[in-house]
Amino acid sequence: MGLGRSAAVRTRPKSFKERMRQESPVLGLVLWVLLAAGCDVGAPGPGAAEGSRASPEEAPAARPTPPGSVRLAAIFPTSGRYEASGRESFRGVRIAVEETNAAGGVAGRPLFLVEYPTRSDVESTGGAARRAVAEGALALIGSNSSLLSQAMAEVAEEAGVVMVSNVSTATELTVGRPFVFRTCYSNDELARLLVEFVWTHLGGRRPVVLQEVARLYSKDLGEAFARHFQDRIRSSDDPSAAIRVRHYVTMESDFTPHLDEIRLFRADVIFLPSSFDDATLVAMHMKAMGLEVTLVGGDSWASKKLFNRGDPGRPAYHTDHWSPDPASPFCAAYQARHGMTPECGRAALAYDAVQAVAAALRGLAGAWPEADPVGEGLAAVRRELRDRLATVRTQGASSLIGFDRHGNGQRPCYVFEVYRGNRTLAATLE
Repeated sequence: MGLGRSAAVRTRPKSFKERMRQESPVLGLVLWVLLAAGCDVGAPGPGAAEGSRASPEEAPAARPTPPGSVRLAAIFPTSGRYEASGRESFRGVRIAVEETNAAGGVAGRPLFLVEYPTRSDVESTGGAARRAVAEGALALIGSNSSLLSQAMAEVAEEAGVVMVSNVSTATELTVGRPFVFRTCYSNDELARLLVEFVWTHLGGRRPVVLQEVARLYSKDLGEAFARHFQDRIRSSDDPSAAIRVRHYVTMESDFTPHLDEIRLFRADVIFLPSSFDDATLVAMHMKAMGLEVTLVGGDSWASKKLFNRGDPGRPAYHTDHWSPDPASPFCAAYQARHGMTPECGRAALAYDAVQAVAAALRGLAGAWPEADPVGEGLAAVRRELRDRLATVRTQGASSLIGFDRHGNGQRPCYVFEVYRGNRTLAATLE
């Protein structure tokens, strides 16, 4: 796989606001609903590596970067829909920064981490990104939702500042944005792998995609799955193979009408690219109706709360970005600090985002100016960091970290089977 990344061949996408104006009215309503309460700023953890935790809502005075250190910004939600994932992501970032500084920093310079907790909305996230750039961050780590990361990416690209998301999979996130990276794969790649899993491993020939109409992640992944499955049908000689797509609105609680139509279609798989909460509701309704169809989801199902109120009565499958190994150094560090193993791959990939930036910074050792960079000097270092990051190859929490020419992470995809409260690794896709 080539790791070089060229900016010349990519077209800049429309801005977030332009895309929002073109979406359905439902999306505007949902975005309004997502303007949740203000941030709950957690108490600082142990160690100087935490740096300064600034809240864009509170807007305190910026804390200056200590001389000789490297300012790194982490931007994740700590309230609203994506709070749990955001807090997990912050934990992974902190562990990586602490380990890097304990090992001597990068080129003799410690990382100075500034945290920007946000709400689960684009205004808060975009504001935090603008503030982090203005306060001199060399790189931005975040966010954990495709919707939030799109707003953040526009700021990073315009300012010429490296941004690395951990689990934002929207395909267009990195397209036309040479400064935007992610340590996960894109929805298009995930959909391609999942289609082969459904077709080959599950024997699925008549899936129905049930996607949340106003959620970027769900819409993007659902459409990619449908597109790749259509390609698979065209390359096969199975006349019974077919696919349907159905949509539901955010906070919909009765999935019975959808499941009635799915039964009439004689579906053998339901692909639900949405939250673990929605997957649980669908599973409960399926079981009550006696509908025997295999449920399949993406990484957004990765939660201990999946099926906590009822399962579908048969094995279900979902992907995650990593397969935890309790004996790994990352899991050991997480266990020592939090008294538990990571719930999913969000913390691990946030850890990987910092490690990738740190590896690229080490390659910059000879390019650092004598004094701490400011103004055009800072802009030049940011550009050099981008070029180094595009070709980085280093060890992460569970696999090697590298990026393709679009800035997408190159890593395996893990499929887990969930049945009767047990979660086991079913397949590793590459």
